[in-house]
Amino acid sequence: MNKLYYIIILVLTNFSLSAQSIEKIEAVIGDEIILTSEIESQYLQYLSQGNASSNEIKCQIMEDLLFQKLLVNQAKFDSLVVSNDEVEDEVSKRLYYFESQLGSTQKVEEYFGKSKANIKIELSKVIKDQFMAQKMQSKLTSSIKVT
Repeated sequence: MNKLYYIIILVLTNFSLSAQSIEKIEAVIGDEIILTSEIESQYLQYLSQGNASSNEIKCQIMEDLLFQKLLVNQAKFDSLVVSNDEVEDEVSKRLYYFESQLGSTQKVEEYFGKSKANIKIELSKVIKDQFMAQKMQSKLTSSIKVT
């Protein structure tokens, strides 16, 4: 009976382990990578703003992320920096926005399927990349003269 019990536990453990998904890399730009979770996270943010579900939006998110990662890669090459204070301020603003839209911190955690601390960590990376991309884009376009 004990052997049967151990075999059942082993089989169930294997099924459980095989059901877990591994993070997938969707694209690589220099040292920058785009993960499936980044696309899904931005898609969830899009949906949290009351927008309708759409596969076209996922394609647009991917295109935007590719362009952003290209700019971030160049920004790192050019040694552009973004302060932690700027990032933390923006993270706080976005979390407040999500909480006001969804009603509470608990609902935000349920919606994203993550704790507030994990949401902050992910948002910090996304926001830092966005700010670096904006600075790089600004640097590139500042030298363009309009006639």
